[in-house]
Amino acid sequence: MNMRTQGTAFLLLALILGTIGACAQPREWRIDSAQTLQDLKLLASDSLQGRATGTEGGKMARMYVKNRMVAMGLTAYVPDYFQNFKAITPEGDSLAATNVIGFVPGTSKGPALVISAHYDHLGIHEGEIFNGADDNASGVAAMLAIAEYYTRNQPEHSILFVAFDAEEMGLQGARYFVKSLVAEADSLVFNLNLDMVSRSYERRLYASGTYHSPYLKPWLESVKDSTQWGVELRFGHDRPRGHLEDWTFSSDHAAFHHAGIPFLYMGVEDHNDYHKATDVFWTIDQDFYLSVVELILETSLILDEALPDIAQMQRSEE
Repeated sequence: MNMRTQGTAFLLLALILGTIGACAQPREWRIDSAQTLQDLKLLASDSLQGRATGTEGGKMARMYVKNRMVAMGLTAYVPDYFQNFKAITPEGDSLAATNVIGFVPGTSKGPALVISAHYDHLGIHEGEIFNGADDNASGVAAMLAIAEYYTRNQPEHSILFVAFDAEEMGLQGARYFVKSLVAEADSLVFNLNLDMVSRSYERRLYASGTYHSPYLKPWLESVKDSTQWGVELRFGHDRPRGHLEDWTFSSDHAAFHHAGIPFLYMGVEDHNDYHKATDVFWTIDQDFYLSVVELILETSLILDEALPDIAQMQRSEE
């Protein structure tokens, strides 16, 4: 090897080692990334038996969510954090169901934000556990991570954190929640709903709802245009008869939409494991997922700041 070649080789080696060193630097997360992954993993574990409404696995899931809310210091919005209701099966049978609701008071009075995710899934079918890692252990773990952030960094406006039951049975938990709070509907200004946020081959997340509330876009452009999370945020999946599937009524945010409360639904497009027994923790793209949670946290910070203006915009449209 001549000196020139040797020098080039050393330079190349230095660049490679520098790149490896840069990649190895720990990322500064605002969320507790290890706890977030642990929450997702446990909620998607076989021990919870697919978290179907009215089952022992569903009960274990809501107890886990409640205990995490207690541990991080969330205030109980309803007695013992549990809002009980009856869910009706397609056959007309009644099942005991429960929403789990925690609360962080804001520094000022005024409108409130609801951040939600459903914790139920499909249970066991023909001996197979439908763990629902992406659908929707991912959304619940993200919601808990964001809740924990706000216990350390008090928001300007009050935030309710709601884990809904019976979403897979027709959004029954969300419908019950919204109906039960009719008297307080004026204070519930916005719903940020998280459902399936952990997997995308394209590293792409959708924010659905701006078609119905176009005034949201200017506030969200800074999140959409940012490259710091390595996630492509797109608007869409909310336009009737559009070229993309309309998600307006596909998850719990639909209950808020029906009540005239604007929403933003954040989620990925369906993948090969959607509603299958193969939707398990090991299929999660952990780096993408944690980046998405950070992006959603940033979105919630913007919404918190914008809530009074959103409330004014909403009133002007009525």
